[in-house]
Amino acid sequence: MTQKARVLRHDDARLQSVIPGKFEFKHLHGQGCSVALYKMRSAADLPTQLNCHEEEVTIMLSGECKLHIDGEDIILRAGDTILIPAFKEHLGEFLTDEVVLVSVFVPRREEFGPEGDQPPKLSFLGD
Repeated sequence: MTQKARVLRHDDARLQSVIPGKFEFKHLHGQGCSVALYKMRSAADLPTQLNCHEEEVTIMLSGECKLHIDGEDIILRAGDTILIPAFKEHLGEFLTDEVVLVSVFVPRREEFGPEGDQPPKLSFLGD
């Protein structure tokens, strides 16, 4: 199956509002991976919980966060990239008012649902 190339833009007006005024999200699915763009404001106020899934690569586009993983705190700043090994519990703490990041997941994160304009269910926000 051949797919067309697609682009995620951080200034796209079609970002899905997950938490109005605080959290916008957009994702794409490839054959074996998912790519997600997260744009968060007043990020320190967002609910989070531990994540544990298969491999993830996160690229910080702007802002700063602290990632808790394997008993270690890792500071990530704009321009940093981190490879999170499969099934390592991790939790992000946002250190700036706005954080924009892109994450690539292998395999696909089916929980995000189909590409489109409907906000997905994101496990790290809790219920």
